[in-house]
Amino acid sequence: MSFSAIGNLIDPTQGEFVTFRYSILPGATLLKVYGLRGNPVKTLVDQDETGGIHTVTWDGRDDSGDVVASGIYLTRFSGDQIKATGKVAVVK
Repeated sequence: MSFSAIGNLIDPTQGEFVTFRYSILPGATLLKVYGLRGNPVKTLVDQDETGGIHTVTWDGRDDSGDVVASGIYLTRFSGDQIKATGKVAVVK
């Protein structure tokens, strides 16, 4: 099992995005983006997924579809037998 972020410095006003790639066993999978104070910003994955390699992108928008402010955002990933955290920097 693995989790990684490709391109974790993005400018959403220029169409840039971060790609998350993960390899998991089948089961409940959750990937969320949070502000530095722990406030939820975007839910990218919240479902049962098949085992294998998956990818998902984040375009720097929140759950309402608005571009987030410049700053550091935290990612939290969990799947069967794997948990990971990371950071994404958004610059405009």
